[in-house]
Amino acid sequence: MKHLLAQRLSSIACVTALAALAVTACSSSVEATGRGAGGAGGAGGAGGAGGTGGTGGTGGGRDSGTEGGAPATASATIGAEGGEIDVLGLRLAIPAGALSEDSLVTVTRTGQPAPGVAYTSLYRFDPEGLTFDLPASVSFDVPAVALSKPLAVYWSKSDEPSAYEDVGGTLRAGAIVAKVTHFSTGYVGEASAPGDGGVEEGGADSGPPLDASTDAQDASPEDGGAGDAGTGDGGAGDAGTGDGGGLDDGPQLQRLSTTEVLRGSGDLPITVGFLDSHGPTGATILRANGVDLPTYRYSGLALTALVPASHLAAAGTVTITAFTPRVGESNALTLAVVRSGNPAPTITSVLPATVPQNTPTNTTLAVTGSGFLSGATCYLGPFPANLGYANQGQVTCSVSTYSALTAGDLPVRIVNPGPGGGASGPGALTISGSNPPAGITSLTPSVLGVGTAPIALELGGTGLLPTTRIEAVVGSEVSPLEFQYPYAITQKPRVVIPRSLLEAPASVVIRATNQAPGGGSSTTATLEVVAGNPTPQLTSLTSSSPLKRGESGQTLTLTGSGFGAYSSVREVGTSTWLPVVSYTETTLVVTVPDSLVAQAGTLLVEVVNAAPGGGASAARTATVFALPTLTSITPSSVVAGSGSFQLTVAGTDLAQGGFRIIYVGAAQLFPGEGWTVTVPANVIAAPATLDVVAGIEGIGNSNALPLTVTPP
Repeated sequence: MKHLLAQRLSSIACVTALAALAVTACSSSVEATGRGAGGAGGAGGAGGAGGTGGTGGTGGGRDSGTEGGAPATASATIGAEGGEIDVLGLRLAIPAGALSEDSLVTVTRTGQPAPGVAYTSLYRFDPEGLTFDLPASVSFDVPAVALSKPLAVYWSKSDEPSAYEDVGGTLRAGAIVAKVTHFSTGYVGEASAPGDGGVEEGGADSGPPLDASTDAQDASPEDGGAGDAGTGDGGAGDAGTGDGGGLDDGPQLQRLSTTEVLRGSGDLPITVGFLDSHGPTGATILRANGVDLPTYRYSGLALTALVPASHLAAAGTVTITAFTPRVGESNALTLAVVRSGNPAPTITSVLPATVPQNTPTNTTLAVTGSGFLSGATCYLGPFPANLGYANQGQVTCSVSTYSALTAGDLPVRIVNPGPGGGASGPGALTISGSNPPAGITSLTPSVLGVGTAPIALELGGTGLLPTTRIEAVVGSEVSPLEFQYPYAITQKPRVVIPRSLLEAPASVVIRATNQAPGGGSSTTATLEVVAGNPTPQLTSLTSSSPLKRGESGQTLTLTGSGFGAYSSVREVGTSTWLPVVSYTETTLVVTVPDSLVAQAGTLLVEVVNAAPGGGASAARTATVFALPTLTSITPSSVVAGSGSFQLTVAGTDLAQGGFRIIYVGAAQLFPGEGWTVTVPANVIAAPATLDVVAGIEGIGNSNALPLTVTPP
């Protein structure tokens, strides 16, 4: 008997208003319920006065969990600013402007069977019938076993809730994303054939539940969002656009940190968040009323800029857009300039006025002045910083390590919240010292084939700072590049090479420059783009079921770009080649030789394209698991009707994988730290022989041992 292992309940975190721009909207009211353990929500990150994260439910389990299809719910009050909700494998994203007034939005994984052939649970979205002025996005996590199937999101019709229609969807990073215009119920099923009118409730049998396990994968920062992208530190985590996926799609703005300002405000720092599938490139600049603004990268999905006071002198609106060369203008968001509301504050002093370069983390500045309001934001240069509110005459701002890495003037601004609100004039802060010249000593890889997809190269260099400007020089043409500064010790500096530089053979000089005082440029490195095969990029490994020790004929599906008949696949540790069964430009299916699954452990897999051009991808990991084996259960016999009791299982290969479950007959029980559970009295109410099975999430189930329930 195949059991569906319990899925884990993702913790719901509410981050601060500015950090949220890079990742998710922060609601004033978020709660999660569900059986199993919900992780504690992340605390708000730097910048703005945000709330702390919500806390999940309590219970057993590693990380978090819920029984099979047991219900789970998340709620948030979402208004005109938009917001997001996550619950058990589903994310709802409502963009700014989609709602005109606050609504209590609730998403429930119902635990009810979905109609038709379904690959996810059925989710309910309340209030029923709520409609949006702009489409919202729903993202369903899809089990690995279904990724090769034609998938679509099914959404119940607004005029006939019992009928479902295929609203399509885009497969992205193990999830399918679709746009919806009203609240309803929904799930993921097989895409309907052309002309198919959708699914009526109570239609085709959905069949047995699928095992939602997936292979363990190397969720490295270059996977384009699989890393730590800023739910706690305001975007300073692994907020990578990664290997460049989507870099040449047109950027799409999602929200502004400030949507209203009192006329007469000083220069206004703003942070602009982008849709996760349409982020900015290194060449993207922000514009106000069509005028280019000095633009700074805040995270993988957010840019910052300063809107000049001249745009804010009279009541009206300021149109904020983003422009990317060779791509064009983004959609527009509106900053309202109003006649009345909270005034902008005034700064009279900042103490200390000078801090040394590389000052210790969270050095505190005392900012004095007038008109500081609760909920104000501190900006150091173009970036938000932690603010502590004392009273209307004083606040504190924290200087982060990264703010003080670059020497020079770092203006301090305080921005009051709406209604109205606005920015103070700049307070003076100097980071003393001298910036080194920036140099690049190596690129990895340093040779790419023509037609390679946008790619992030590792940089070796000297004097690289968060403010270092990276450029590509081809002949007389100079292009700015996206620089991904390593905000964690485990990261390496990277530079993103856009598609436009990979379309023809060329020698591309990569140059780094630091600002004064000091600063300048030293060594450069050259990227050779050569005729021939593209350089492969491997983003993920999946299999229809976990790789198991000792099983023959298992396969892996590799996802990425630059694949073709010239591609081979190798396990790096043993230099074993994996036979390619089939390929497309973005997928390779390979057979795993028996020698690689003879023992449990980790495989390191790379794609190698033949020369000319070609080269090897970054490697990704796949895990070979051993199915757990039960050797004993204690006790092995109980008397019917004797009440609840403690059952302990023992065996081999029980200390691997994720969430654990013990099946006693039809009962699903969740052990604590060990492999001991309390068996309820009703399970042994009558004489029987019950199978006891141990299951591990992402691996599978053990053999069965009998529990004998004897007559009283």
